[in-house]
Amino acid sequence: WIPRSASGCSWGPPAVCRFRPDGPDLPTVVGCQPVRCADLSLAREYALATSNGQIGPGYAVIDTDGQLRYLTYDPTPGEHSMRIQMLIDALHVPG
Repeated sequence: WIPRSASGCSWGPPAVCRFRPDGPDLPTVVGCQPVRCADLSLAREYALATSNGQIGPGYAVIDTDGQLRYLTYDPTPGEHSMRIQMLIDALHVPG
């Protein structure tokens, strides 16, 4: 569990946290907050940092309680917007 404030996410909808200080932004996804994170300690918590201190590439989906729900080393999230949308939609389904 990672506190949402540590990842730069605010309370509210699920978040997609992109771990890469440069490169393209996340695609438009309905029902989530996109966050770009360059925090090395948080990237290490999510196993998205190399041993030499490089962050990413990759992204994490974090639910409204701050739980990590999905993690990938995908360097091109813009090419997988439908997959990200499906993950976010699933977090909005009750129960």
